[in-house]
Amino acid sequence: MNTKKWISLAALFLSFTGIYAGNNERGIDLYRAELYDAAKIFFLEQTNQSPQEKAENLYYLGQTYFELQNSDSAAYYYKQAIETAPEYPFGHIGEGKLALTNDEKTAGDLFKKALSLA
Repeated sequence: MNTKKWISLAALFLSFTGIYAGNNERGIDLYRAELYDAAKIFFLEQTNQSPQEKAENLYYLGQTYFELQNSDSAAYYYKQAIETAPEYPFGHIGEGKLALTNDEKTAGDLFKKALSLA
């Protein structure tokens, strides 16, 4: 119950702050703190970002959904990150991470592509 209370407070705080608009650092901090629901809300609310920032946002949104055991949504956001900024390597890393469970060869190819972009 205590965790839900903290997540709700974090989400409420994020909804009232415009300081971090266009900056993903706050959401990344929430993700690293394992506050996945609050991180998801933060990333979904971001607007007016450069393509690079948007790709980073989408990648971390995919990561958040991956941690929440929602592979379909994670795959969607990884793909969106790649489409937004094809030179951003982390979208390929996210897709490779998902592919590891089914097809190691495809995962290896995705990781190689990400390495060539890095």
